[in-house]
Order: sequence, then C-alpha cells, then structure tokens
Amino acid sequence: MRVRQQDESQRGNGFTTAQMKRAPQGALYIWPVHGSISYAKDLARHLGREDLEIVSSSVLDHRGQRVRARRLSGIVLDHACEPSPEEYEVLRDLRAFCVK
Repeated sequence: MRVRQQDESQRGNGFTTAQMKRAPQGALYIWPVHGSISYAKDLARHLGREDLEIVSSSVLDHRGQRVRARRLSGIVLDHACEPSPEEYEVLRDLRAFCVK
C-alpha cells in the first residue's frame, strides 16, 4: 500500500488521533507503514485505546486471508493509507463479511 502524499503542513494536525478516538471498540486499525507501527500502537495506548488492533497494511495481502474468518467490530484505514484498486476490493469484502 502506498502512503498518501500530503502537504507537510497537514502533518501533526490530529487526523490519526481523531480516527482512533472515533474507531469502534475493538476495531482493526490499518496503519500504512510497517516500520512505524510502534508509533501507532503507542498513540493508541496514550489515547486509552488498547482495544484497537493496530496492524500494517500487509493484512490486506492474499485477499485479507489473515482476518477473513474473524468477526470484527470495524475496520479503520488510517488517513495516510492510499490503497490500490485491488486493496479497496479486499477492504470492501472484509467489511461485508467480517464486520458485525
């Protein structure tokens, strides 16, 4: 998955914080860059959202097989994610079949 190109002035404005705060209890939260996933986990912990399952975008690989059989309360795609058309299709399928 690509990281969405954004104006540097938009960084640090609380978009991720707002998404995490609004996420359903126990949601799967997809983070765009595996190398910085610890930042997302630390932020969620700081916000009191230890219930969120923070995963890298690789969760969508192989048609989302890693989570296909699970029942999820929600799937949140971080605002910095820029999914390909194939990844959008996987997200659509996961939301239809996995989200309660």
